[in-house]
Amino acid sequence: ASQPLTPLTAPYTVSIGGVTVPATSVYYGGLVSGSISGLYQFNLQVPANLADGNQPVVITIGGQSTQPGATIPVKH
Repeated sequence: ASQPLTPLTAPYTVSIGGVTVPATSVYYGGLVSGSISGLYQFNLQVPANLADGNQPVVITIGGQSTQPGATIPVKH
């Protein structure tokens, strides 16, 4: 059975490679459907002007940021 989506209700920001992703490019941020471990998922469009390579990812919610060292590989 399909589980309902549980989006975040608090405002949050996502930055990749030091570039803040515009809210219009973030399509979903919230709990993974059916997850019991508190796993969060973010669906977004990666900014086109990022350099190739592993870029740092920071998500900030309520003044708290994700742990350092999280990256996403970028390749044009």
